[in-house]
Amino acid sequence: MTAENPNRPYYPALDGLRGLAILLVVVYHNFGFINYFFFGWLGVDLFFVLSGFLITDILLRSRDRKEGLSHFYIRRVLRIFPLYYLALLLFLVILPGLGFFRSTLQYYVDNQFWLWTYLQNWLYMIKPTGETHIIHHLWSLVVEEQVYI
Repeated sequence: MTAENPNRPYYPALDGLRGLAILLVVVYHNFGFINYFFFGWLGVDLFFVLSGFLITDILLRSRDRKEGLSHFYIRRVLRIFPLYYLALLLFLVILPGLGFFRSTLQYYVDNQFWLWTYLQNWLYMIKPTGETHIIHHLWSLVVEEQVYI
């Protein structure tokens, strides 16, 4: 049970899996030059599996309540949208406007429609960058929001 919702069970083992997933991603991105750390993508997959399990649990427990689904979407929007759009404002408008990271962010500035509309993953399929940049990792939030829809 959690303090936030006493009817929802708490799974301590999932914290360990989440920690392992974080470790895999961090090691992959920081020590990718070492041949033994090529499996960091498993961390991202693990995050998606954990998210799917926990979100399904939330939806199943709220299905009998009248406001269950709308409450779920409101909480997701309030949790993710403000920080996501603040990051986009910072990296697509403010920093390039001040002259910082202009060349690094040019790809995103040129294709910002895709980011503002939560379609960044489609952009990478249509116009791949060939390299990763400062905000490339936001694709995982985009995919998760698309799953919610």
